[in-house]
Amino acid sequence: MASHSFATTLPVVKKIALAAVAVVALAAPGPASAAPKLTVTITHVMRGCHAWDLGHGPMRAKMSLTVKRGTLVKLVNNDVMPHRLVPTGGPTLAVKGANMNKMAASASATFRRPGVYRFKTVYGPFFPWARSMAAEIKWMNVLHLTIRVK
Repeated sequence: MASHSFATTLPVVKKIALAAVAVVALAAPGPASAAPKLTVTITHVMRGCHAWDLGHGPMRAKMSLTVKRGTLVKLVNNDVMPHRLVPTGGPTLAVKGANMNKMAASASATFRRPGVYRFKTVYGPFFPWARSMAAEIKWMNVLHLTIRVK
């Protein structure tokens, strides 16, 4: 039986420990990068009743955006009327909270697949208390939103 001294086995143990640390470090995920987020607001305006608002630039009834895959888009209803977000084209997408039936209500979706997604909002008539308001005011904007995902 061969005799090993402490001095000869110590470098081997250090090499094994160093290799184990390296394997764990390479296998462990790095810091998670936060998914991009974007908030679009439905805002009450004097002409047209409501419009899309990004917080900068002009408010518009028709808006087009380009986002990266994985972007979370949050739509906030800051209008006095209820709105429902309705998909009108593009890949299938799960939208959480599409019935924005009061101020500060929000809808959100994460755009994981590339493509062109189209939406519009339907206001008022699907909420019984808002039917009369929508019937009386004929000049309200129908909001259209196009989101291109790269």
